[in-house]
Amino acid sequence: RLSTAVNIGKMDSPIEKWNLIIGNLALKQVQATVVGFLAAVAAVILGWIPEGKYSLDHSILLCSSSVATAFI
Repeated sequence: RLSTAVNIGKMDSPIEKWNLIIGNLALKQVQATVVGFLAAVAAVILGWIPEGKYSLDHSILLCSSSVATAFI
């Protein structure tokens, strides 16, 4: 996205440049958080299938640590 913005001339102004950079960083942060959560949910489901039992405490720990790691 940033290279396209440079090629079409949207990063000529310093204000526009910083708005695009901050917007892209925010987008990457949201994407990392969502993917971390979805990966944790998939891991909980795949762990539940073979055992047949579900632990809420382990699921919460897995989801929170996954989202925190992705956020950091």
